[in-house]
Amino acid sequence: MKRAVTAFFFKVVTPSLAGLLTFAVLFNAVTAKAQLDPERAIEVKKVEGSFVSGSGVRTHYIKQGDGDTAIVFIHGFGGSTYSWRENLEDLAHKYTVISLDVRGFGYTSRDPAAEYSPRGYATHVSTFLDILGVRRPILVGHSLGGEVAMRIALQRPNDIAGLVLIDSAGLPMERRFQVPPVPQPLQTMLLRLATSKRIVRAGLSQAFYDRSLVNDAMIAAYRDPLDVERAEEMLWRMIRTTAPQLNRSELQQISIPTLILWGKYDRLIPLRNGEELASLIKGARLVVLDRAGHIPQDERADDVNALIDSFASVAGKPLPGQPKPITPPPRAGPSPLPSASPSPSPTGRGVAPGPTGGLLSR
Repeated sequence: MKRAVTAFFFKVVTPSLAGLLTFAVLFNAVTAKAQLDPERAIEVKKVEGSFVSGSGVRTHYIKQGDGDTAIVFIHGFGGSTYSWRENLEDLAHKYTVISLDVRGFGYTSRDPAAEYSPRGYATHVSTFLDILGVRRPILVGHSLGGEVAMRIALQRPNDIAGLVLIDSAGLPMERRFQVPPVPQPLQTMLLRLATSKRIVRAGLSQAFYDRSLVNDAMIAAYRDPLDVERAEEMLWRMIRTTAPQLNRSELQQISIPTLILWGKYDRLIPLRNGEELASLIKGARLVVLDRAGHIPQDERADDVNALIDSFASVAGKPLPGQPKPITPPPRAGPSPLPSASPSPSPTGRGVAPGPTGGLLSR
């Protein structure tokens, strides 16, 4: 029996594996991507934004407006500053709005030594806020970005004025799938298959209630950052990284004003997760948006902007003597600043907005 298994392995398995690896090498050569420096990439792709350097990373970000209150937008998995294109300009009339590409995504540089996990992303965003001199912002986090925002709020609660969580990740998962190690040629082939136009279109279609909104320009915007140097290598590392999850007792420690927005028809993170988050975070208000899926900031942008505005006008009111956010010149940045010294806690909790047309308030 043992001899038969060995013979089968050498006659069938080994040649098949060799053939697969050969195919992967050829496939990767044919589908080879550009390896663009991040600053060159935004020129080629005609993407708006500036860069700031610190802690070994050049962070791509967009800043608009000059209000006394800062609103910082943190995208989800696979997202970038593009994720907030329907929100920044509207809110910039009243606030200083900043969106960034979290390390490992968009046009921010990839650092092989970094930790690509929600914990690592929270460290990156927190340091980014210190480099720009942003004090007591409202953090708006979508999906994975919501978990990042909650981690920052737990680490430095006195430095964050409020949270807006949009279809947020962060609840502990009972089952966590671990991607097994595979030879490098197969890694690249699998990633390129998984990020093909057809698969990206299918994934975005799942994220939208109105699937007709998914178009070629949107698909290109989600795929283009893969042309940044080391993007595929770091994406694979990200997929394989496991890190401690938030637990429910930690979520119950969040004590700053919190607004939770959720698409009623989210197929990726169900509404029941939003309901549980609202029950765990003290004083949190859940607003359910009808006719929206996982990305309501796209599908219901006007309503989302109005809700953020109403929330931020109360929760984000500057403290006496609080300086305005200071943004360095484009493509230049200071060395990382030390962690922000805690600001006095705001007096009283912000009052979350009530429902508007087409919303289901809970």
